[in-house]
Amino acid sequence: MKILTVLRRTSFVALLLLSSQVLTGSVRSEINGHDAAEMGLAVAWQTNIGGSPLAHGRYSFAIWPHSTAKREFVTVRTVPRDVQSSLLRDYDVAVAGTGIARTTANDILTKAGYRTLLLDQENQIGGGRVLQSISGNEVDFVTLGKAIEQGERPAESPRLGLAGAIEKAERLVATYKKLGRKIELEPFSQQLTYLVTLTSDGIVEAIDAESGAILWKAEAGDSRLPMFGPGVSDENVVVTNGNMLYVFELATGDLLNTRKLVSTPTGSPTAIPGKAIVPSIEGRLVSYDVKNPNIPPFVLRTGTENRLGVVSSADRNFLSWPMHTRLFVAKALAKVDKSPILWDSIDLGEPIADLPITVQDGFVFCGRNGTVIHCSTERNDSILWRARLAVPVSKSPIANKDFVFIVSDSEMLFAIDLTTGAEVWDSPAINVKDLVAIGQEHIYVTNSAKNLVALDISTGRESSRSSILAPTVLPNTVSDRLFFVNSSGQLTCLREINAPFPTFAAEFKSTDVSQSKPKLQPTTDGQSKSVEDASNVFEGAGAAENASNSADPFGTDPF
Repeated sequence: MKILTVLRRTSFVALLLLSSQVLTGSVRSEINGHDAAEMGLAVAWQTNIGGSPLAHGRYSFAIWPHSTAKREFVTVRTVPRDVQSSLLRDYDVAVAGTGIARTTANDILTKAGYRTLLLDQENQIGGGRVLQSISGNEVDFVTLGKAIEQGERPAESPRLGLAGAIEKAERLVATYKKLGRKIELEPFSQQLTYLVTLTSDGIVEAIDAESGAILWKAEAGDSRLPMFGPGVSDENVVVTNGNMLYVFELATGDLLNTRKLVSTPTGSPTAIPGKAIVPSIEGRLVSYDVKNPNIPPFVLRTGTENRLGVVSSADRNFLSWPMHTRLFVAKALAKVDKSPILWDSIDLGEPIADLPITVQDGFVFCGRNGTVIHCSTERNDSILWRARLAVPVSKSPIANKDFVFIVSDSEMLFAIDLTTGAEVWDSPAINVKDLVAIGQEHIYVTNSAKNLVALDISTGRESSRSSILAPTVLPNTVSDRLFFVNSSGQLTCLREINAPFPTFAAEFKSTDVSQSKPKLQPTTDGQSKSVEDASNVFEGAGAAENASNSADPFGTDPF
């Protein structure tokens, strides 16, 4: 009888715990591989960003495909014995992968005397034991040792690079050849994509967006003060904390500079070569030099306060930000001694709902009454199309190279052709709460019950649904990866099983705008001047405001 009583009490306690978990929404809220596989997804990686939530949710999360840096590595695995005799009878090593990585590996191994069998990525053998993954970012100790022997001290440690990683893998090929075993090499070379976060504890963290590897962590001031960021460029990460600007090197996380702000920040900053652009009070957008704090900032006044941030174009030549009913566009000059110049502004006619998103030829943004505009970075006739959905909208859309997806406050999802502005589906999808990412054939969303749902891109019909309760969604407007974070800082990345490489919404790569010739326009004195000179309102307003705003915009430190 006593045993039965204990069992009953135990069951009752377990039932209470289960009920509590259901009420708090924590049942099956951790995404695992089994749940993901039911939807054709895989857990690419999971990591923790310090045990703290993001400072401002999705506004403290940045995905940055680097213009030049590569993610290069070689995976070396054994070939299963059951396929060795047939497939590799006349070869020493199989080479998988794609593009330049595959070609480079074949050239190096062939010159070394190996008989190579080239395989397409989709035809790789697999199934064997992974012996080693060699990153091209590893230190080249052979080259470094030779430099030290010659009395040289390199400013930076030499790296293997793709060729060096393949040559290092060659030693394993040689060893296993002596043992009568075959090897498969799978070299990769892809654009390095950074994922940068700012937590409520004031920790800035850079992560390899494809592997989940933590590249560096740094502190950005006092976590008790208001924080905004991160803003990212190919060179820097910028964050504001209280009345200070913090500038970190993107590659290493080294703190390069701090400087005092002349105006109280109101939203996330962004970074361009040599400058940090900070939305500030009274409608100011302030441009700070990131290297020399003695260079006075330039100030642009454009209207009401910007509490959302600033977005870069795909070619990194333009910046865009919302101000009440208008979207402003500035040209980000390549010369680091120049601040951006005001380029264009578009009046939507209604309050802008959220940040614009970047597409290949410009930006897409929504109004709170459901008006959607696709604009280019051309100065004249920049509106490519305007669509009117006639529903309330308060969130940014997401897009790929073909379609734009907008979710309304009434949980309806609209699909719009990016080229024409025409609606794609017969009717909008319903019960859609948040947009997550766009895959090859599906758009991933969450519903009102926080379930992850896959919808067919061509029809809007539901294809699959997961039973998990998705954590906080981090909408991805850059690539096809799915990102989630919980209140404990657990960051999860999912990808489609058949998508080992990311697909980007645009070609994100910096181009040198200094190479383009500025257009000329006449002046009142009969001379011609470039439009850059004619419209650089940053420089016209900067010096006058600096003197009157040199005091601490936060006043005395309350702490």
